[in-house]
Amino acid sequence: MKKTEKFSNLNSIESKYKIFGGVGLLIAIEMVLLAFMIFLYSSFSKINENKISFTHNAGAVFLFLGAIFLIFILVISSECRRIIVNEEGITFINPFLPFLKYTIAWDYFDYFITTDEHNEYDAHNAIWFVKNGKIKKRISSFYYANYSDLLKGIKTNNKGKRDYDIFFQFFAILRLIKVE
Repeated sequence: MKKTEKFSNLNSIESKYKIFGGVGLLIAIEMVLLAFMIFLYSSFSKINENKISFTHNAGAVFLFLGAIFLIFILVISSECRRIIVNEEGITFINPFLPFLKYTIAWDYFDYFITTDEHNEYDAHNAIWFVKNGKIKKRISSFYYANYSDLLKGIKTNNKGKRDYDIFFQFFAILRLIKVE
């Protein structure tokens, strides 16, 4: 039995990444960083039997790019998780380590709201799952092609659409202020 058949029997909705959206952008940035790191490594390093040494401060640049690379990996693994919505709850699955998954029952959340998350040039729809006035989980249309299907599958209390300015959104996502 295929995975899709198994989930369709449970009336589940599985997320689909938006390749020409957030996930594609993050992967493209990762590939450029990786290519530049390989170029630095091969161009500016001297490989001896016992050690690798960098010339012209390339080691510092290499380490800086490596740190940026790891930050983007963390963003992908935290923001671009595979999501499965069904009658019992919502499951979040790490894209790199699929055995790291967890399911949250619908009754855990107090409610959810929809909002437009703004950036410098555009806005994307988002679902904010709220518990005790703080955002616990969020799903953005920036990353998922079937955002509207995921929204239809949610089985918790809906408080409607809210409009917040960019500063409120920033602090709410960081869980520094309450969402009402």
